Amino acid sequence: MKRVKVVAIGVVVLGAIIGILWNNKIQMQAKSKTNVVTSFPVSVTKATNESLSESLSLVGTINANTDVAIVSETQGRVVAVNAKVGEYKGAGSMLVHIDDELRKAEFMKAEVSYDRAKKDAERFKALREERAATEWQKENAWQGFKIAEAEYVRARKAYRDTRISTPISGVVTSRPVDIGTMVQPGMVVANVVDISKLKVKLNVPEQDVFKLKAGDPVQVTTDVYPGATFAGTVATISAKGDAAHL
Repeated sequence: MKRVKVVAIGVVVLGAIIGILWNNKIQMQAKSKTNVVTSFPVSVTKATNESLSESLSLVGTINANTDVAIVSETQGRVVAVNAKVGEYKGAGSMLVHIDDELRKAEFMKAEVSYDRAKKDAERFKALREERAATEWQKENAWQGFKIAEAEYVRARKAYRDTRISTPISGVVTSRPVDIGTMVQPGMVVANVVDISKLKVKLNVPEQDVFKLKAGDPVQVTTDVYPGATFAGTVATISAKGDAAHL
């Protein structure tokens, strides 16, 4: 009999607990339906015009605007030198003079032959127009003139090559020949650099290169001039990267 009472009491208590939980659930659902959020807090700022900018800081190498190795196009002995290391030379200035005695004689001979052949060609052309010469004589004179002209151009260039000049204005940075030096075609006789402008070559990561374009302003600093800033612009951007994706 006692066991039946205990079971009955347990069932009553369990039912009461379930009832309380169910009532709490109904109340919470009703409360959540009534407390619906209909507004949110926000902050407001007045719209203004502002410029957006993004900067990159990269390390590059400074090079001269133009760096030219002056080479000899002829063979011979140096008879005069008109360049010192550190000296400024304008474009066209002679730096080294090579012995030109024989080349001058060949040029003078070619010049005389050229003038004579030119006059012969003009004379036979006029005679042909007056029917005083044959077509063959006219053509032969013209061919002789063209051959003499080609020899004249060759001799003139060979003579001019004995005076080696700089094609650019700049500072002489080296001059490995002196008076008496024997030079050969292709031998470097001087080096001239133009530092009126400087170029900075640098590698840009591939994720940043598309942010740049030719004409963009840049600021350049160097340890040689601490605190100094030099203005420049992006000149060119290579379309080819390297194995390091730069």
